[in-house]
Amino acid sequence: MSERLWEKIRPVEGADGYFVTDDGTVFSERVQGPPKGKRGPRRKLKLAIDAVGRPSVWIPFGGSYQRVLVGVLVAAAFIGARPPGLDVMHRDGDPANNRDTNLSYGTRKENMADREAHGRTARGTRNARSRLTDEQVRAIRVRLTNGEGLRAIARDFGITHPTVMSIRDKKAWTHVV
Repeated sequence: MSERLWEKIRPVEGADGYFVTDDGTVFSERVQGPPKGKRGPRRKLKLAIDAVGRPSVWIPFGGSYQRVLVGVLVAAAFIGARPPGLDVMHRDGDPANNRDTNLSYGTRKENMADREAHGRTARGTRNARSRLTDEQVRAIRVRLTNGEGLRAIARDFGITHPTVMSIRDKKAWTHVV
């Protein structure tokens, strides 16, 4: 491994023998079993990637293993303890880029606005469970302004009439003008 990888190393607080680097590499020097307290060779932990692309690792805290997002570990080690009520934000919008220079703390509202600005929200057709397209939603709104009934529109598009009401009241598909 390159020397750059190990330039900035900090321990993971609360997990003896676990470390994180400024670029988001998590590794262990922990030896399983006896002799207690002995450090072993550095072992890079395997990352698990969730549905939105955030890498995480399993680390023992207080005797039980917990899944922890790598961005949270890097931010805690290199930015400082996370203030209550704040999220870890990725400045470039890429949840896989966990370099310390790319992370910051912000409110949930700021984080959601940042996701929206980077186009990372699962709205409309980007949502895997979506049944409609933006064009279909526009067509539904046109038919609603023409006075057509909710149930007839719902039947034609294969959706429920409460969904049509949500589209009409701009509670759903708010991003479609």
